[in-house]
Amino acid sequence: MAVWALSVNKRVASILDWLLEPEEPVLRWWTLRDLLDRPPGDSDVEAARAAIPAGEPAHTILVAQRPSGAWVSERHLYSPKHTATHWQLDLLADFGFTAADGPARRACDLFFAWQLPWGEFGLFKGAAAGEPCATGRTLCQFERFGLGHESGVERAWAWLEATQRGDGGWHCRHTPVRMRPDTPSCFLATFKVLQACAVRRGGAPEMADRAAAFVRDRLLDPRMDRYASPVLWERFTYPDHWYDAISALDLLSGFGYGAEDERVARAIELVLGRQRPDGAWADNGPLFFRGETLYPFGTAGEASKWVTFRALRALKRANAGNISARSQDNPSKR
Repeated sequence: MAVWALSVNKRVASILDWLLEPEEPVLRWWTLRDLLDRPPGDSDVEAARAAIPAGEPAHTILVAQRPSGAWVSERHLYSPKHTATHWQLDLLADFGFTAADGPARRACDLFFAWQLPWGEFGLFKGAAAGEPCATGRTLCQFERFGLGHESGVERAWAWLEATQRGDGGWHCRHTPVRMRPDTPSCFLATFKVLQACAVRRGGAPEMADRAAAFVRDRLLDPRMDRYASPVLWERFTYPDHWYDAISALDLLSGFGYGAEDERVARAIELVLGRQRPDGAWADNGPLFFRGETLYPFGTAGEASKWVTFRALRALKRANAGNISARSQDNPSKR
């Protein structure tokens, strides 16, 4: 067992055994790689990864893809949420697919065909203007698929660098075009761009650092953009297409913000406060856009392997240290 697992939770072993169950090989792969620190080439890691395409949930998602590379519709790659093409690419990237895999490459080519002249991406074919949030989301997928070297990706990064605002963030299309210079940027748009920055190889570190500071300064703030809600930060679910305290911890840790930071420490406490007595975390469902998913990842209110993994990885990356031990005397109640 990894030293980290023993040091942060004396009873985390049963949770890890639960995550390592073979029914959903992607969870087993994530756990071996990110929680147990098994190295590339490890036989268990390679076996789990090899099982992903034929296992669930990848199999359900792949069989729903159209020959064109799209899911649901070729006319709109973002709608409906969360079954259209864009949302499936998020999942394929999570599951370790790359552009060398046909399903990911075909879908990415659809987005390249929609790219606007300055390099940005819009929400639908023929959009008059691009969206920083859509561009950030798409770039994050492309970088994870190994497409960072392609010219379309480089043009999209150049557009984001040119449109970053003085506060370190970006505006979304819902913000009035004519605004005061001190109008705050959109948190969601900035968060999605920063997620792309986190997986970018090389690039513009100053742009990323300014965006990271923007996100950190608004961590747990319920008033930062049009999605403002005091409970948004604690709506833990998977797929995590939006943001919450878990994804913020995970993201900011890559930019040097750990448990010693006051706001990060508050987010850690929030995540720990949602841990169940059995040591797991529940899926309490998204606050916005309650669309169906192609695969049933869980039931709101019940213990979730997906959310539990997300929470443990984020706490580990944030150097949370003494993660509270919860009683796991009866794990069968999960």
